[in-house]
Amino acid sequence: MRRVSPAVTWYLAALGAALVVGPVGPVYWDTFGYVAQSLTGHIGGLGVGRPVFAIASQAVASIWQLVGGSVWDLEVVLRVVWLLVAACAAPLTRRLALEAGLTDRAAHLAAAFVAASPAFAHSSATVLTDGASTTFVLLTWIVAMRAVREDAVRTAALAGVWLGIALGLREASMFSAATVACLGLAASPRPRLRLLLAFGTVTAAVVIVPMAWVYLTQPGYVETIQGWLRGLEHDEALKAWDVREAGLIASWLLLFGPLPLVLAFAAFRRWRAAGPWRWGLVAPAWFQWGVMMTYVGITYSPRYLMTSFPAAVAIPAAWWLDRCLATPVSTRMRQALVLALCLPLLGARLIVRPYEAKLLAISSSLAADLSVVPADAVIVTGHACPVVPMIRELVKVEPRLGMHAPAWTAICPGWGWPVDIVATLDGHLAAGRTVVLDMRDDAWQGREQLRSRDDLREYAREGSTQHVGMVILWE
Repeated sequence: MRRVSPAVTWYLAALGAALVVGPVGPVYWDTFGYVAQSLTGHIGGLGVGRPVFAIASQAVASIWQLVGGSVWDLEVVLRVVWLLVAACAAPLTRRLALEAGLTDRAAHLAAAFVAASPAFAHSSATVLTDGASTTFVLLTWIVAMRAVREDAVRTAALAGVWLGIALGLREASMFSAATVACLGLAASPRPRLRLLLAFGTVTAAVVIVPMAWVYLTQPGYVETIQGWLRGLEHDEALKAWDVREAGLIASWLLLFGPLPLVLAFAAFRRWRAAGPWRWGLVAPAWFQWGVMMTYVGITYSPRYLMTSFPAAVAIPAAWWLDRCLATPVSTRMRQALVLALCLPLLGARLIVRPYEAKLLAISSSLAADLSVVPADAVIVTGHACPVVPMIRELVKVEPRLGMHAPAWTAICPGWGWPVDIVATLDGHLAAGRTVVLDMRDDAWQGREQLRSRDDLREYAREGSTQHVGMVILWE
C-alpha cells in the first residue's frame, strides 16, 4: 500500500479539526462584511481594504453565480474555499520546522500543534483573513530560509511575492518582514543586500499594485482607510484593562492549545540550547505576540495572534518536547499526546457551540424580521448588525421573502455608533423613516455592545409610545 505523504496527512488533520470545532454558520462580525463585499465589488473598510482577500472572494462569488449557485449560499462557499487555504498552515509548519533544522519528529509535532489548535481551527473555518494570511506567511518564511541558504536572489523575490499576498490578505502580516530581515542577517555579507533588496522590492510591488488599482477605480478608498484609523483610535480610547480582560486574554491563549503553550514557555527558558533559528524565526514571532497582546481587539478573539502562532509557539514547543521524549516513543506516550491534543478540541466545541447557537439564531432569523419592516427603515441592533447590509446586498441580487430593493440603514455598536443616539434617531423619525430597535438580550454581546443597548432602553420606552407605529421594538 502506498504511504500517504505527511503533507496530506496534516492537511486532512487540520480540515478535520476545523470540522470539529469550527462554527456551522457566520458568527464573526467581519464575516458578514466580507460576504457583502464579494457581491458588491467594493473594497475597503478594514485596514487598507485587504484587496487580495476581497478580489479573490469576488472571483469566487462570480464563478458561483455563473454556475447557477444561489447567493444565499455564498457564505458557505466562501467558508469552504478559505478553509481549504487555511488548512495548508499545518503541513507548511512541518516544512518550516524542517527548514529550521528541527528533527523530523519535532517537525511532525509542530504540525500537530497547529492542526489541533482549537483557536486556529475555529478561525480557519469561517470567512476571515487570518487563516489564509498565516498560510502565506509560512510560505514567506520557508522560501526566505531557502533564499538565505542558497544565496538565491530569485528565491528571495518569490518570498516577496508570498509576503505581498499575505499583506493583501491581512495587514498584521507586516511583522513577518521583521522575521525575513532577521533571517537575512544569516546570509553571507556580500549577497545579503541583494537578497533583502529583491525581497523588499517585490513585496512592495505586490502590495502597491492592487492598492493602486482600488484607488483608481473606487472613489472614497482613502476615506475608508481614514475611517479604519479613526476606529482604531476609538478602540484605544475605550481600552481599560482589568481582571476580566486579563482573564479573557488568558483564555484565548489557552485556546491555542494548553500543551504547546506550556512547552513553548519551557522552551523559552532553555532556548539558548536551540539552534540559530531561535533568533531569526522565533524571536520576531514572540515580539509580534507581545505587540498584539496590547491591541484592544485581542479581547474579542484570539485570531489576531494566528499568523505568529506557528513560529512563536508550535515550533519551539515541538523542539522542546522532542528533546524530552525518549526514542522510540512508547505506545502509552503516543496515546497521551493524542489525548492532550484532541481533548482541548472537544472541550472547545462544548464551550462555543451553545454561545454560537444564540448568535446564529439571531442572524438566521433576521431576514424574516427584515421582510416585515419598511424598505427604508433604520435598524438598530447589536452583534448581528452587519447582517443587515449583507442581506440588503443579497436581496438586490436574488429577491427573497417579498424583499426586492430595500434601502435599510443599519446603526451598529462600535465605530459607527453616534455620539448622540437620541438626536440621530429623532432625526430619522422627523424625516418620516421607521426606526427598529432590537432590545433582545441575546442580540447584544460584549461590554461595548451592552453599553450601546443601555443607551437605547429609555428611548425605546418613550419612543414606542410617543411615535406609535414609527418605532418598532424587537423583544
